[in-house]
Amino acid sequence: MAQPTAFLQIPGRRIAYARSGAGAGPAQHPRPRAGVVFLGGLLSNMAGVWRFRRLGPGALALEAFVSRNLPACEFLRFDYRGHGESSGSFTDTTPADWMDDAEAAFDRLTDPAAPQIVVGSSMGGLFALHLALRFPSRVAALVLVAPAVGTFAAWHAALSPEERAALASGGSIRFASDYAPPGSDRVRLGFFQPFLRGGALALPDGEGAVRVAPDCPVRILHGECDDVVPIATSHALLRQLAADDVALTVVKRGDHRLSGPRDLALLEAAVAQVHRQLEAAGRLLRPGADAGGGGAAGGAGS
Repeated sequence: MAQPTAFLQIPGRRIAYARSGAGAGPAQHPRPRAGVVFLGGLLSNMAGVWRFRRLGPGALALEAFVSRNLPACEFLRFDYRGHGESSGSFTDTTPADWMDDAEAAFDRLTDPAAPQIVVGSSMGGLFALHLALRFPSRVAALVLVAPAVGTFAAWHAALSPEERAALASGGSIRFASDYAPPGSDRVRLGFFQPFLRGGALALPDGEGAVRVAPDCPVRILHGECDDVVPIATSHALLRQLAADDVALTVVKRGDHRLSGPRDLALLEAAVAQVHRQLEAAGRLLRPGADAGGGGAAGGAGS
């Protein structure tokens, strides 16, 4: 059953989230041995709606899978600002803001002692990589679906001279959308800037590497027919990642969203596999660990 929405209250913003599994209750007992954090893509919300069109179970299906098969795990999903039930509008927030939201949700709503498996789709895959860079001792594994590394920079490069002029003058342009109501998905220059050369969210680094921890396993799923993030992106990422254990699964006839039953089964299998790997390596929080260090609800309120 889907969990009720709660809100992380931070000055100037309110982040909607849902948390389930071990440690999710107010008393945080029993404490989770590990966690799974889901990061959605651009114009997606935590309930599985993309650009105002329901695609399928997505994060909810993964949450149910974790609940059934990894009962000692906590599961967290949330909305970025300008998405779903979180505060702000899409046009007036930027990917840098959404990355800040991901960092705040991860830092304040997960147990700092429990290893986290971060699952990210498209833009969420890019954000998952940044979380691994910013929290190397807490992000224990990554499962990425068509991670949008380099995608925003490529979109910027494809803008027309008229669109570039509109952005440079402080205006907005309509971001290509087949499903959103007119005017709901306009973007400003800040939509692209963090991803351009030297930007805070640009990957890989200046030496062509993505320096996640060497002991952080990474699993990448990418559809063969992805028309949003080219599959060559994940082939390049495979080479750029500094982690020792990286595997790429190419899904035959798969599209960008990979939201069908077969695709969800692959996603669930990847999460279960890295969880088993962490358990075999003795990296899960031991049962009965002191809950004194848990910070899973700091700053939260409903």
